[in-house]
Amino acid sequence: MRVAVLGFGSRGDVQPLLAIALRLRERGHEVVMTAPQDFTDPIARHDLPFHSIPVNINQLLEGEIGQDMMRKGTSLPRMMVAIPRLTRELGEKLRSANDPLESATAEADVILTHGLLTPFAYSVHELRGVPLFMTTAVPLLTTSAFPAPLFPQFGKQPNLYNRLSFSVALPLLFGVMIGPANDWRKRVGLAPLSLRQFLRIYQRLPTVLTYSSHVIPKPADWGVNIHITGYSLLPTPQDWQPSEAMQTFLSQGPPPIFIGFGSMKVPQPQETARIIIEALHQSEQRGILQAGWGGLRLDDLSHDHVLQIGDAPHDWLFSRMSAIVHHGGASTTGAALRSGNPSLIVPFIGDQPFWGNRVAALGAGLSPIPFRRLTVERLAAAFRQLTTDASLRRHAYEVGRALQAEDGASAAANIIATAH
Repeated sequence: MRVAVLGFGSRGDVQPLLAIALRLRERGHEVVMTAPQDFTDPIARHDLPFHSIPVNINQLLEGEIGQDMMRKGTSLPRMMVAIPRLTRELGEKLRSANDPLESATAEADVILTHGLLTPFAYSVHELRGVPLFMTTAVPLLTTSAFPAPLFPQFGKQPNLYNRLSFSVALPLLFGVMIGPANDWRKRVGLAPLSLRQFLRIYQRLPTVLTYSSHVIPKPADWGVNIHITGYSLLPTPQDWQPSEAMQTFLSQGPPPIFIGFGSMKVPQPQETARIIIEALHQSEQRGILQAGWGGLRLDDLSHDHVLQIGDAPHDWLFSRMSAIVHHGGASTTGAALRSGNPSLIVPFIGDQPFWGNRVAALGAGLSPIPFRRLTVERLAAAFRQLTTDASLRRHAYEVGRALQAEDGASAAANIIATAH
C-alpha cells in the first residue's frame, strides 16, 4: 500500500505525522511525505521520499505577522485579529503548494493529511476515490464537552457556548485554505468547494487525533469516525548521543528543570533568559535552557547551575529532568506528561492556554503563566512548587505511567492500514 502523508505546520505538527509515517513503513507500506521546507533535513535523515512545500514556517513566525501574534499573546480578541492575518499569508503561500501535494498524492492508495491541508486532500479523494484520513494534535471538532481550543474556558461552560465557539474557530482557521484547494479543483475539472460545504464534510471525515484519551476523553457527541490514538512521538534516534557538556552537567547534581519554548519566537530572548536564570537562582534550582526557534539563551552566561542547549530528543531529555517548563504546544505537552514529571506551561498563542489548563486540571502541572506575565517572582515560586509539591509530583507520575503504556503512532498506523 502506498500512503501519502501530508504534513504541515511547526515541529509539533509535523513530528507526529513523521512518527506515523515511520510506523507505516515498518509494516511494509510505501510512504511518501510532504512538509514545509524547514523539515527537509529531519525527514531526509529517515530516508523517506519527500516533496517539499515551498513555505518556511520559521521565517513566517519571524516575520511581522508572526511577531505581532507573539506580542498580542493569548487574549482572544487579540488572537481574533492576528490569526486571520497569519492564515491569509499561509493561504497565499499554499497556492504554490499544489504541485508538490499533487505529486505526493499522484499514486497514493491512502492519504493521511494534516488538518490545514484537508481541503486539498479531500479534493484528491473526491476526484480519485482515494481513502482519506485527517489528523491533528488538537481537538478541533465541534462538541458540547469543551470550547474550541482558541477560546477561553470559564469553569463549567454551557453546551451552547462550547458549540458556538467551534462555529467561530473553524471558519477562522480554514477560511483562507479553501482558495488554494479551489485553484487545483478548477485545474482538474472539479466544482468549487464553499467553506460551508467543506466544514460539513470535515466533521464527517475519518479522523486520527494524536493525543491521549487520558488527557482529553472522547466526548459522547463525537462519532465512530473519530479516533483518539495516544500521543504520536518520535523516539530518540539510535545514533543520537548527548554532548559531553550535557552528560557532565547531569552527573554533577540533582535533576534540573527544563525550560524551552520550542518553535515560539521569543520577544527579547536575552531578557527572557535573564528572568529564567534569576528565577532558578532564587529558587536554588538547576536548569537546562533550550534555545529553540526563538534563540532563548544568554550570551554572557556565567552561572554553573544552568546549561544552555540546542536540539535534543524530548523523550530522552524530559525523563532526566525534575520538571518541564514549556510553551504548551500539543506535542510538547504530550512528551512532558509522558515523562512523569510535573509541568508548567507558559502559553504564547493559539491552543497553548487550552493545554495549560488541561494539564493543571489533571493535577500533573501548575496553572499556566502566560508569557506576557512572566516575572522572576512568579517563575521562582513555580520552580519551588514543581520540585517540592508531593501531590503534584505523584499525579504527574501517575499520568506519565498511563501515557507510557500507549503507542499512538502504532495505533494510528493500524487504523490507516485498514483502509486498503
